[in-house]
Amino acid sequence: KTTTVTKILALLLEQQPDLRIFLAAPTGKAAVRLTISINKQLDGLKRHIDTAIIEKLPRVASTIHRLLGWKPHGFDHNKDNPLPCDCLLLDESSMVDQGLMASLLSALPKDCRIILLGDRDQLSSVEAGSVLGDLTGHGKTLTLSAERANVLKMLIGELPTDIVDNKTPAIADHIAQLSYSYRFASGGGIGRLAYAVNHGDTNSIESMLKESSDELKWMESKGQQLDTSVINWAVDHYRTIFDATTESEALKAFESSRVLTALRNGPWGESTIRERIETKLEKEGLISVRSNAPYKGLPVIICKNDRETGLFNGDTGIFWPDENNELMAWFEIKEMLTPFSVHQLPEWKPAWTLTVHRSQGSEYN
Repeated sequence: KTTTVTKILALLLEQQPDLRIFLAAPTGKAAVRLTISINKQLDGLKRHIDTAIIEKLPRVASTIHRLLGWKPHGFDHNKDNPLPCDCLLLDESSMVDQGLMASLLSALPKDCRIILLGDRDQLSSVEAGSVLGDLTGHGKTLTLSAERANVLKMLIGELPTDIVDNKTPAIADHIAQLSYSYRFASGGGIGRLAYAVNHGDTNSIESMLKESSDELKWMESKGQQLDTSVINWAVDHYRTIFDATTESEALKAFESSRVLTALRNGPWGESTIRERIETKLEKEGLISVRSNAPYKGLPVIICKNDRETGLFNGDTGIFWPDENNELMAWFEIKEMLTPFSVHQLPEWKPAWTLTVHRSQGSEYN
């Protein structure tokens, strides 16, 4: 999606060079990923797009809360004080709840163009509402009006006849579904599994998981808890954190792998799996856990927005000693690693495991 949208933004700037474009995402993690993806695409487009246009394209994404100027009793930007924005690109739109989306839209000028990016097959937002799903029909086949279909035929040639429907709502003419994944080959294990899940093809899912491949491995648990081999697998991947010599290396190592679970509590929940991972790490002499005190190499995720520190719900960091050997929590803010003492942090928790909800907007190797 960022491959496509970067080209769209470049085309908009070619038509209107003074266009003020803002990039946003619902969480700190998603904003960082959008920033990285946009910059990667821009570097690849230098051969095809005028340098003056490349320089005008925004390179840093913000969280919605940072963009609007969050305060305990509202936002700095609202209908009476709109953002100086001509075009807003919002990534991971499926994560945005109804209330936050309403606040965002009310803070935009009336003639502002909005581009919503997201996966309509993802889980809906944690809070009330599923805005992206509602706008795109919750998995229904997308259709176009005859008028829009005729315009597209002139541009790209013949279209399938079954996508034309004159009873389609007006917004359908403004929805495009991207089907080719640049992240992993659609013919690979993850791509095939995702397609089967989205189409409810349980037979294909079962056969793929039993096959085992480089991308997929099915581990059957014999008891009522996660198999020990999964914990061992996790610790093998997380071991690279403790080989790091700097906080930057440690955070990079942590970001490459992650354990995800559908549940928060219970034997399959994130807290139980985290405890088992920590127990294994301690047995191997990599960490020393004392009550709830942080330790070197502990990854953390922020659970509450905090304007004073600039840390927001979903931001991830890692505890690592500074030059004075004082244990600090390091977070990437505006492409710079920033240290915070444990007393400065808003509500946080360990991030050895994440629920699927929390992981949205992230990419792991």
